[in-house]
Amino acid sequence: MLIKQLHIGSFGKFLDYSLDLPEGFAVILGKNEDGKTTLMDFIKLMLYSKPVNYANPRKRYVNLQTAAQISGAMTMQCGESNSHFVHEFYLQKVMGDTPAKDRQRLINLTTGEEVNLQKNESVGQHLLGLSPEGFEQVCFIVSGRLAAPTGAGAEEAMRNLAGSGNERISREAAIKRLTDAKESLVSKSGRAGALIKLKAELTRLADEKKRAEESYLRIAALKADYEHKKQLLAEQRDLRRIISNLAELDKAAKMENIMRLMTERDMLSESLPANRKFVINLRAVYDEYINAKRAMDQPPIHSQMIIYTSLAVIIVVSVVLSVKLSPWFLLSLLVGCFPLLIARERLRGSKLLRKHHAKFVNLASEFAQVVEFSEAVSLLRRLESDLRLYEEKASRILAMAEALDVEDMDYNALKERVQTLRAATSTNLPMPREELLERWRAIKDIDFQSILDLQRRMRATERVPAQIERDIVATKQRAAELALRYKALTLAANVMTEAADELRHSFGAMLNERASEALQKLTGGTYGEAMVMKDYEVRVKTGAQYIKPDFLSAGTLDQAYLAARFALSDITAEAEERPIFMDDALMQYDDDRAEQAIEYISQHRKGQTIIFTCHEHIAAMAERNEVKIIRM
Repeated sequence: MLIKQLHIGSFGKFLDYSLDLPEGFAVILGKNEDGKTTLMDFIKLMLYSKPVNYANPRKRYVNLQTAAQISGAMTMQCGESNSHFVHEFYLQKVMGDTPAKDRQRLINLTTGEEVNLQKNESVGQHLLGLSPEGFEQVCFIVSGRLAAPTGAGAEEAMRNLAGSGNERISREAAIKRLTDAKESLVSKSGRAGALIKLKAELTRLADEKKRAEESYLRIAALKADYEHKKQLLAEQRDLRRIISNLAELDKAAKMENIMRLMTERDMLSESLPANRKFVINLRAVYDEYINAKRAMDQPPIHSQMIIYTSLAVIIVVSVVLSVKLSPWFLLSLLVGCFPLLIARERLRGSKLLRKHHAKFVNLASEFAQVVEFSEAVSLLRRLESDLRLYEEKASRILAMAEALDVEDMDYNALKERVQTLRAATSTNLPMPREELLERWRAIKDIDFQSILDLQRRMRATERVPAQIERDIVATKQRAAELALRYKALTLAANVMTEAADELRHSFGAMLNERASEALQKLTGGTYGEAMVMKDYEVRVKTGAQYIKPDFLSAGTLDQAYLAARFALSDITAEAEERPIFMDDALMQYDDDRAEQAIEYISQHRKGQTIIFTCHEHIAAMAERNEVKIIRM
């Protein structure tokens, strides 16, 4: 794998920062606090959402100035560069407060397809085949030490790392999983397991087939009743369609009735004034005339009161005058004044009556040519009759439209709907209308639940023998597959056990051989053999003895550990080299040892190797060996 480019959106001190990484050996030079460790942690967090080197990396690398979410992208190349199976990948990632809130996309730029990762699978596991622990042990070197677990299980962890890329996945665990898989098919007792269950299922299916053959005869007897009721159901369905057609025709007829009423209403409307209030006003003026005429014929109480009051005053005055003047004066005054009072009131009523008469005739003449009072009265009665009839028809139209749920009351729209209904509705009846309606009334309320009950009984009795036979064949095939799988698991467990035994014996020798070759080249032949102990302690052979780390110089010890790390990387790599990142791993080397290490890496290390350092002399040595220098 080759990491070609890093782009940091926001990560620690870096904002919108890009860095191209070359193939092969390169040195990234920067002062302390320039962000070398930050870049390495960025790579780890991009590939693994849960790295193992610190507890909460997200809070550590939030930019305090912008408080933006940490984010970035990486371009990577996987596959041997000289093969046809090289793929380029683009990873973009926005990191949340927790790994569960991370948002990432991995795109295969070679095919243009997005890579769908398995649940809980990290990008590093998918592309490198390494767990976070394995990535730390294989791809990162800090001061030359082996960043791996120590203790009695260390040798087993290294074997696991070589075999699976994860120190926690052991071949012993794989053998146990194979054994568990075998026992899930056939238990140790031979009475449980998927294969045993399938055999029991075959017995059950045979019994079911026997019962089905017996019940199949009973099902045949149900079919006759079922077919008869199906015919009734079909007839009901056909009649429902025909009755629906009749309903549509009735609806069309009712709409035509509405159209007829609308025509009659419109004809009445032509004989009525545009403003219907005219008729009301004309009636009101006529009523005023009638009331005035009645008042003349029978004066109202208040007029009578005026006359009687006036007469009483005259009598009182006459009595007084008759006492003082003459008794005949009273009689003459009554005889003369009383008729005058009555005549005065009648003259006043006659004027009012003529006023109302003229007002009524004049108002009627505004609508029609009216001269006589009787013509105006006839006009009023005709208009009131036409208006009542108009309102009755309008009310009937609205009621019928509401009953038919008709909203558009335009005559042409109704006509078009009637034509559509009649065109879409067949008028061909299989029998006379009355007989049809009688037949429909006879069968429309029939409960056909019995048909559903028959269907349920036909389904629920037993499956047909042919269906059960297909299940028997499928179950036998599945049982044969599981039996074959059981044999394969047994063979795989045996082979895995043998391979584990072989790896247990060969891994230590392989690691020591590779470490010795690397140590010889790193030291220029000064030391030729190294041994990695069970607890990851590295010893160097001097003469006939392997010297413990306590008796070696710091420089020699760092060289030995560096050789062991390169050896472990070579062993765990499969089809291609994995990148190695070295964080000031040469800082304890003197100039000669540093020069030898740089020469070894540049000449013998095939994969990508990046040294992060703050030492100018390391960069100068690398430059002399034609190693690319990247200054931060």
